[in-house]
Amino acid sequence: MTSSGKTGKVRLEHVWVEAAIDFIPSRSAKNKDADSWVEMDPSYKQYTYQKGLDAVAISGIDPQQGESFGARHDQ
Repeated sequence: MTSSGKTGKVRLEHVWVEAAIDFIPSRSAKNKDADSWVEMDPSYKQYTYQKGLDAVAISGIDPQQGESFGARHDQ
């Protein structure tokens, strides 16, 4: 946004970043000398979470029924 010909505010929807890190062999666990450029996505994503489906209630299957399948009957 501009105000009086000067930039007053900037709104960014997304930013991509590349970082120089010590990737080989420790995958940046010990950062000594940068040897690789790694692409990063430091964005905050907004999600709307919904409660999952109750698969047992929908299917009508008794989850306790499966316990007898592995039992030995010859003992």
